[in-house]
Formats: sequence, structure tokens, C-alpha cells
Amino acid sequence: MFSRLSNCQSIGNIAVAASLLAIVFVVVGCATVTPKSGSTQTGAFGAVQVTPSVIGFGNQVLQSTATQNVTIQNTGNINITVSGITVVGAGFGYSTLSPGSTLTPKQSVTFQVWFRPQISGSASGQVSILSSNLTTPASISVSGMGVTSTSPSPTPTPVQHSVSLSWGTSSSSVVGYHVYRDGGTGLSPLSPVLPGLTYTDSTVVSGGTYHYAVTAVDSAGAESPFSNQVTTVIPTP
Repeated sequence: MFSRLSNCQSIGNIAVAASLLAIVFVVVGCATVTPKSGSTQTGAFGAVQVTPSVIGFGNQVLQSTATQNVTIQNTGNINITVSGITVVGAGFGYSTLSPGSTLTPKQSVTFQVWFRPQISGSASGQVSILSSNLTTPASISVSGMGVTSTSPSPTPTPVQHSVSLSWGTSSSSVVGYHVYRDGGTGLSPLSPVLPGLTYTDSTVVSGGTYHYAVTAVDSAGAESPFSNQVTTVIPTP
């Protein structure tokens, strides 16, 4: 009987962002396949270590492919020949590893496991490597989420509207003008006494309707009657 210490250590989370697809790989752990019992060769055993043994592909846009490298190492003392590879789970697959491949003791090989979702929603599965020298297959658990898009809709840029007003000079002696605005509750003062003949209202709201009028103010503070009103409708947005 032989005993063996596994030097398999946890592999921390790895996050990889690919452009706007925010592809996220979460890779954890490794797996060791123990020697096959009943070996007729004294002191000989077959064993492999797979790293990582768990792969989470995260969100993946439909019809696009994410890949993750997987390493399988022969940790036994006899050759390991791959007799087959099986994949369970829709959207998952592998490449660059073929049945008939042989690993000598301590030899390792890296291949790819991929995820290409065809429909929206979560998916999970398992990739298994078979060999007659192993008691159980070397397996990798896989999962992912098919999504239609990984990019959030852009936030519309706010549009700031304004209304520019102008009027003619009063025929009387005045010190300035008051601008009034009605946004639905009646005319109310919008400005202090203005010495000039123009005013810009930058406090309007998209979709609103506004009415404006102007009064002339003399040195005693007395105001003239309202001028004719003008109306404007603010666009949306």
C-alpha cells in the first residue's frame, strides 16, 4: 500500500475583463485523482492532478466564446494514456486534447475548456478525462450564464434648455425692467430690476409651457402695466 500527500493548493479567484463583454472567469481549486487499486505491478500507480478543477465563466454574451486553460499533470509513476474525453452540459466544450495522448510520470499538458452559450440563462456541466489507469475520471466542473448583453444601457445625457428674451426700450424715463414668468400658476417675478433689454431663463424644464411678460420700473420703484405676453413650449428632452 502506498500513501501520498497532495500538494494541491487553492487557487484564488481570477477576474479577467475583456473589453465591453466584462467576461469574468472565476477559477478555484484543483483536483487529484487517486491511484487505481489492484495494480499488478508492485510499486506502480497511476494518478493525475487537474488544475483548476472548477471553472466559472460568469456572464457570457450569447454566441460568443470564453476559454480557460486547464493543466493535467501525471503525479503517478506510470504512463497515463487518455482514452476519452466526455462533456456534459449545453454550451461547454474542450480543445487541444485528444484521446490517445500519453503523459509520462511528472509530465503535464495544458488544454482549453470553453463556454459558448446558445440561450439565455445559467448553465453548468462537467468535462471528464478518462484513462484505464485511473480509478475515476479526472473531472472539471464548469458553469456560466448566457446573457444578451454585458454592457448596461447608456444613461441619456441631460439636455438643459433655456429661453432668451428681448424687448424694446420704454418711452418713459426708467431705471430698468422686471421679467415675469407664468409656468401654470400665474405671473410672478423672475428677475431683479434689469438695466438692459435682454434676459435668459435657464430654469425651464423639458416639456413645460411658459408665458413671459415685462414691466418697466422708474426711479421711485413704480412699475408699468405688463407688456404683451409671449409663450414658449420647451422641447422634450
